[in-house]
Amino acid sequence: MKRQGNLFDTLVSMENLEYAHRKARRGKAHYQEVQWVNANQEEALTRIQNLLISGNFRTSPYTVEHAMKGDKMRTIHKLPYYPDRIVQHALVNVCADTWIKSMIRDTFQSIPGRGTTDCFRRTYSAIKQHKPRYAMKIDIKKFYPSAKPEHVLQPHVFRIKCPRTFALLSEVINSLPFLPLGNHISQYAGNLILSPTDWHVKQQLGIKFYFRYCDDIVILHDDRDYLLHVRDVIQERLAAIDLTIKDAVDTRDLRSQYLDFVGYRMNHHGVWLRKRLVENFKHACRTGRKQALPSYYGWIKHANAKRLWHKHTRCHRWKLS
Repeated sequence: MKRQGNLFDTLVSMENLEYAHRKARRGKAHYQEVQWVNANQEEALTRIQNLLISGNFRTSPYTVEHAMKGDKMRTIHKLPYYPDRIVQHALVNVCADTWIKSMIRDTFQSIPGRGTTDCFRRTYSAIKQHKPRYAMKIDIKKFYPSAKPEHVLQPHVFRIKCPRTFALLSEVINSLPFLPLGNHISQYAGNLILSPTDWHVKQQLGIKFYFRYCDDIVILHDDRDYLLHVRDVIQERLAAIDLTIKDAVDTRDLRSQYLDFVGYRMNHHGVWLRKRLVENFKHACRTGRKQALPSYYGWIKHANAKRLWHKHTRCHRWKLS
């Protein structure tokens, strides 16, 4: 695919910076920084524009936080809203189309329209229609902390040949010696660094059913031995960019076992919710957290879980109302 050039003028345009501010402030209207930019928008965005045009923009110091995400403790590196988050959104606004076009269709997470629901639907559709015998799940060990800027900032990864845009991208990526969770650009960079491996598995190894949600990879095939060969190839390619996969690669026979992926357990016979989601849903019902029910309904409606919904919500109609 051709690399994209002539992006910088669009990047620093006031229209793009205003759009970046609107996107970056979603869900953050209570932030003092957001309120200040809202009240002084022209002045604030003009300052950012001047910093970018002069080449004087530098990434601000990070604030480190620790938070539980599911059953794992994550280290989150946060940047100030102004100017950093606005600048990162401005970069993504002009580059995202090129980046997304360079990925395989079955790359998910942090891509518009390709969230957990899209990933589940496409994975389960392949299982239900084609009945592959085996599913292999590969998880990359400490993916974001292990992804190094020198492997990310390659022309074939970001596909940006506009020098000033690439210089700004380099400034953001090189701000830490790894990809920080919490950066808007890290979400795309994580997908892009694995994209050459995705294409190799699809095109060179001939794997039809290959799905990747961030650093979780699922491959469906009828030959278990070939799946193990594909695992070895992936492991070798990841080692070249200083990434490793977890030792316990999970291979399941979908005739009698299930694949646990993006919140669902699925095989030839149906689809069920992950046990932790079921327990969390039951707890929300017991404690009267009715505001949580719409989000759980979004999970439950795709699974064989109507009885679960009816039993714990006392709602005998298959809809929220």
